[in-house]
Amino acid sequence: MKTLLRRFPSMGVHRFCLEHIKANLLTNHRRKGLREACQILGTEMQEAKYWQAWEKLAELHADAADYLQNIDPKMWTLFEDGGNRWGMSTTNISERYNNVLKGTRHLPIRAIVESTLEKCAQIFRRDWPLINACNTALPPHPMKMYMESMVRATRQTVSANLSLFVVCTEKGNKHQVKYSEGLCSCGKWQNRRFPCSHAIAVAQDNGHDPLVLVNQFYTMDGWRAQFSSHFAPVLGSHSWPAVSWSLQVDELRLIRHSGRGNRSVKRKKGPSDYQKTQTTRRAPCSRCGNKRHDRKRCPFSHPPSDRTSWQ
Repeated sequence: MKTLLRRFPSMGVHRFCLEHIKANLLTNHRRKGLREACQILGTEMQEAKYWQAWEKLAELHADAADYLQNIDPKMWTLFEDGGNRWGMSTTNISERYNNVLKGTRHLPIRAIVESTLEKCAQIFRRDWPLINACNTALPPHPMKMYMESMVRATRQTVSANLSLFVVCTEKGNKHQVKYSEGLCSCGKWQNRRFPCSHAIAVAQDNGHDPLVLVNQFYTMDGWRAQFSSHFAPVLGSHSWPAVSWSLQVDELRLIRHSGRGNRSVKRKKGPSDYQKTQTTRRAPCSRCGNKRHDRKRCPFSHPPSDRTSWQ
């Protein structure tokens, strides 16, 4: 990863997934409520609440707090990130592509390439009609976020002090908005590149359209641009250009396994590999309603004998 970013610095910024941080934390430290405390700490964007989350974590488990302090905060917390990860605390945005490749792990390389191409093309064919049918200013999910912020903005009051605006919420909390710089003390506007309710309240107070504050990434043009590419089909091997090289297999580097049956998987499983076991609720007896037995074992289904008395 570091070598790739040194060679192509404009590709992105290296960050850690919060889910993996929590998994590593719970591997070394166990305490009830520790996962939730780490989640709050990693996703908090307000400065005051961020430092309060550190204090609560230290009170809950001092060794766990020391463990997390040894990790660079900008690598896994949204507050220290500087807005590079657009408010995303996990790698779900990239790992969700694993669903596209599901079922192709043991296929030959050519079959994997063809399957990946076909499944990607299916996603484009599925979503393109949705884009053409959308008649709102923003895509469905950003539009839902925008309307929720609009409703909250109507309950807020704005007071101006030169270029600094103070927004008072319905609960009495105050936030500072630097409208010209795109900054809010809640941290959501600059981290997500999407206007928070405080920024929308300031825009409405100044007579501006709040939609102009939305980043191009969340607009219909941005959604349409993501699906504007075309796919070239993979033709048969008869149309492939001739090459002057051939693949050579090194017998010494082949992985062989002894024994019969399938090769055992040696990959270390994480928390996401395990599904939560759901406790099955036992149906009550249809005769007497007792949950400790069923109809076949119900004592009221047979007449009592001389040796047995039922109460």
